[in-house]
Order: sequence, then C-alpha cells, then structure tokens
Amino acid sequence: MAKSKMLTLSDLIAKKIGKEKEQKKAVFVESLGGELVIEALPEDVMFKALDMVESGTNFSETMAAYDYMIYNAISMLRNPELHAAYEVVNPTDIVGKLLQFNERLELGEEVFKVCGLDKIGEKVKN
Repeated sequence: MAKSKMLTLSDLIAKKIGKEKEQKKAVFVESLGGELVIEALPEDVMFKALDMVESGTNFSETMAAYDYMIYNAISMLRNPELHAAYEVVNPTDIVGKLLQFNERLELGEEVFKVCGLDKIGEKVKN
C-alpha cells in the first residue's frame, strides 16, 4: 500500500495548473497550413457530444457530433467574424467549411484525447 501524504493548498493549486496545461494541444492542419489549439471541453458539452456520438444512427449524425466537438474545442471557430466571412448560418457548419473530411475525423480524435477519452474515439472508429 502506498504511503499517503496530507495535501496542502499549494498541492491542489499546482494540480490545477498542471491539468490546465494538459488540457490544451496544438494540432497542425494540412489544408490550413498551420496549427489550431484544441482545448478540453467543459463537462456539459462533452456529455452532449458523447450522447450525439452514441445516438448517431448513421455516419452523417456521427460527423455532426464530431463537428460539434471540434467547434466547441477550438475557440477560434466560435468567432462571429469568421462565420460571417464564410457565410455560415449554423455556427457548427464552419467546421465543414474549413476542414477536409479526414481532418475533421483526426481533430475529433484529438479532442477525445485532450479530454482524456481516447478509448471512446477508438470505439467510434470501429
């Protein structure tokens, strides 16, 4: 049995800072010629995305779930100026306008990883 230690306030603050660093990842997107930063999704958004993935009865519904995750994980995609430039009505449509199909799949997998849910992404692929 591992010896436990009494945690201090400093330990808890350091843990928070460490988690915040782990919950971001820059990913290169070939078609855009640069990197986008993925941030971990808030719990409520992740639950909704997981529900969408699980209830998807066809591939287009699964892709809509991925687009929802990507849209919410990359803050730049939520910019109204970007939506206006691409003339999107539904904000999540910006994902399909900017990214190629394979990039959407790859970024969706990266969102799962950043959120600590790698195994769910594997389940979706199979």
